[in-house]
Amino acid sequence: MTQQPKAIVQTVRCEVSIFPPGDINRRTFTLYVERLRNRRPSEGEWRVTDGQYGYNERALPDTDIVNAPGFDEATALSIATEAARHIVVNGMSATEVYERTHPAKVDDRCPGFCIPCMTDESHHPAP
Repeated sequence: MTQQPKAIVQTVRCEVSIFPPGDINRRTFTLYVERLRNRRPSEGEWRVTDGQYGYNERALPDTDIVNAPGFDEATALSIATEAARHIVVNGMSATEVYERTHPAKVDDRCPGFCIPCMTDESHHPAP
């Protein structure tokens, strides 16, 4: 009996977002760093897209996906990380939406998003 070949696992796509997994806004405000096939070596293997547009070296969308520029992996991840805060959907940036949906804690007794804290802190027990 011949030995079976081992499967090879290779990363070909990363998601970059300021929203945590499971957040309702993550799908809308996510960029993708995708490994490309059949690129000339001088073009770079990785591109940054939002699903419709390709991003350039200034972290701005400026072309369709097919013509998106290629980068090395570290550069593409850096571009996506910078651009993730500035994605605009329906006139609001990812940062603006994040600030509306993830308000800062009022104090250490509050676990995070707490409707009463926005109007009245008296529901928290005294420390």
